[in-house]
Amino acid sequence: MTLKYLQNIEILQDVIGKQLRIISEEETDEPTGYMVKDGEVTELRLRQCSLSKIPEIIFEFTELELLDLIDNNIKVIPWQIQWLKKLEHLYLTGNKISELPDEIGYLERLISLYLNRNSIYRLPYPLFKLTGLRILRLSMNKLMLLPREIISLSNLVILDLSLNQLEALPDEICELPSLEVLDLTLNHITLLPGNFGNLLQLKRFSLDGNLNFEVLPVSITKLKNLEMLILPNPVPFWEIDVQSWLKRLREKGCIIRAENRIPDMIDMMIPLEDKDAKFLQRKSLWDR
Repeated sequence: MTLKYLQNIEILQDVIGKQLRIISEEETDEPTGYMVKDGEVTELRLRQCSLSKIPEIIFEFTELELLDLIDNNIKVIPWQIQWLKKLEHLYLTGNKISELPDEIGYLERLISLYLNRNSIYRLPYPLFKLTGLRILRLSMNKLMLLPREIISLSNLVILDLSLNQLEALPDEICELPSLEVLDLTLNHITLLPGNFGNLLQLKRFSLDGNLNFEVLPVSITKLKNLEMLILPNPVPFWEIDVQSWLKRLREKGCIIRAENRIPDMIDMMIPLEDKDAKFLQRKSLWDR
């Protein structure tokens, strides 16, 4: 490691009041530490460090590929985030963030973005420039609207919008060709877009907790790859075609539930952050 980065690590340790050690690729559960590759810091994990803001020195680590700031007290993502142009994984779960800066759109290499358990009420348009995103987790925020620009995230595999305040979805969400997991648990959705059946790769889908939901669109019968389907309870009246489709899914082994056991459903729908990589790698919903 170069002298410059050794100095930066020392500065960072002084700021957070904690010693950091080098971690290996096998230590993915380690809450704090850093990883070095070819003499550069490529991963930095600072979970539960009581940070009220992102230390400025972090933006000097321009070779970072992973930044983990889960469970701190961060309220603002500063504009300097754009300096981390090699970032592929950004974990900000469990903070106090209400807005995302436009500069997040410069993180063109980003594959996974975790923003669960914050206070985000809107998504800035530059976010939708991140066309390489495969995982976007926004559970437990304050979103009331999902912009039509979601269509730009054509590589999304996992989209978690559970525990927000969404009342409707844009038709454009149904044009995400790679989407396999869509979690809408505990929103206020009453109807799905008529073209919902275009999500042909969907494997896991939850509407649980949308208590005023009315009826599934007939186009949903085009979905043949579902392995888990969680419906709101009480189950509304379904069209005959939809009832036949549900029967065929059950015969194929799809798990279909209509129970308001919300905590259990959330546990089943949302893998832990460190397990999503395995999901993407093995393409299996159950092998964790």
